[in-house]
Amino acid sequence: MTEIETRLQYSFGSSELLDKALTHRSYLNQNRGAGDNERLEFLGDSVISLIVCDYLYRKFEELQEDRLSKLKSSIVSQRNLSAWARSIDLGDSVKLSDSERTSGGDDKDSIIAGCFESVIGAVFIDGGFDAAGVIVRRFLEDQRLEDLENDSKSGLQEIAQARFSTLPIYRIIKEAGPAHEKFFEVEVDIKGNVYGRGAGRSKKEAQKNAAEDALGNLKKESSESETNNNQI
Repeated sequence: MTEIETRLQYSFGSSELLDKALTHRSYLNQNRGAGDNERLEFLGDSVISLIVCDYLYRKFEELQEDRLSKLKSSIVSQRNLSAWARSIDLGDSVKLSDSERTSGGDDKDSIIAGCFESVIGAVFIDGGFDAAGVIVRRFLEDQRLEDLENDSKSGLQEIAQARFSTLPIYRIIKEAGPAHEKFFEVEVDIKGNVYGRGAGRSKKEAQKNAAEDALGNLKKESSESETNNNQI
């Protein structure tokens, strides 16, 4: 077994499939290969989402749809999946171009989170849904899920500081309803640009939802930027 198989506690029947799951598109810019891991990443994203939804539905019988959705979004976020990837040193096994590795690509959230998704996609093809479920649920069991709902603001703060050298600013853009039933809408600004909006029955809830929206938009922006850079 390879090191990554040992850490996953899963042995691939197809070594070629695992190799493809670990191949970032930058690697093919300077090496020949059978293709990158983007299709497997696409598949793994959906496989992980379904496993997480099933897990949350069964574990938290008292939670309603809105809270389950927010919890699921936090779990499958780039920030959380990259943490899972780091816990098994996945970055050490990713195939990258020399320039991408030199620039720290083996520890870049977007790359290692995407690689984690592609590996789970490969497990799904190689061993089926049950095999993928065993691996993902192991990560879920090791995580304090109750803390994830409140983690979006701190996650956004970390990204804003790292990428923009500033802190996010939350602004109330709408406040309605009587005192006992207030409703707030909030937008979050980072360096002059609005990255997310959210609503809630309290300022805290609205800010958290705005932070989650911003995290999703920043993930999309990061992925688009990475795609454009690799096309140059």
